[in-house]
Amino acid sequence: VRDGGYTWQPARALLDTGNAGLTLIDARFAARHAIHREGWPAERQTVLRGVVPGATSQAPVVTVALQIRGHELLIPAAVSTLPNEDVLVSMDVIKELFAAGFRMGVGSA
Repeated sequence: VRDGGYTWQPARALLDTGNAGLTLIDARFAARHAIHREGWPAERQTVLRGVVPGATSQAPVVTVALQIRGHELLIPAAVSTLPNEDVLVSMDVIKELFAAGFRMGVGSA
């Protein structure tokens, strides 16, 4: 993930094939790397819906630069607290990776 100073920062990412919405970036990761902090202006707000029926939360959306195995993407990402990852990659990004020739299989790393 490119930080606020345009330097690439390593991140733990999960390719979330069940996420049909936006890619998420952890709020602590975003603050630590000057991507977004609470109180900073965002491009827009979005409603996040989790796995619990009816549970929603508001989240700011910012544009982030990702690099996955040398493939660079500029995408919108919602900023929210994530328990174990720095980035939760959504299906729209995964489809773009597939279109670029990426593939997933058993034991992919």
